[in-house]
Amino acid sequence: YDDMLAMPDPEPLVEGLIFKQTSALLFGKSNAFKSFLGIDIACSVATGTDWHGHEVGQPARVLYVATEGSRGVGKQRIPGWMEAHGIAPELRHNIELFPDEVALDDPSWVDAVLQTAAVMKARETIKAGGKVPDLDGYQKGAYALIIVDIFGASMNGPETSDETARAWVRSVNRLMK
Repeated sequence: YDDMLAMPDPEPLVEGLIFKQTSALLFGKSNAFKSFLGIDIACSVATGTDWHGHEVGQPARVLYVATEGSRGVGKQRIPGWMEAHGIAPELRHNIELFPDEVALDDPSWVDAVLQTAAVMKARETIKAGGKVPDLDGYQKGAYALIIVDIFGASMNGPETSDETARAWVRSVNRLMK
């Protein structure tokens, strides 16, 4: 019990909504605007813009995995959010799009997402004048938030299968680490 109480306090990513180094699942009926909500949260974190009265803090890097409709997300929805919130063009670069399906119940797809994270972090390090020693393990801390949109398209197996669900959760935990 004392060890539990001695654990560090959770740090909010979006005050009152989600904490750093945790996972959350947003679900609901089809066409209930879950993707728009995910984009809204992602863009708020990327730009440091308070989310509907909830403090976000400093801008942080975000990866948005668009398993469906990546062109609409990347060319319309995210830029539309930035415009609607009056975000200056030079402040729009903390959000990146992974425009492909991922199967989080397949470790090789998780490897691909982690490799993308390492490459993107290395690119930012190089742009800032730093050196990248090795990409292996370099993905750690690359993103404060990863949004995977949508749940059903992020797995090979059936979403109602225990085996698929366990593999998916293990992969999400791996991405968080």
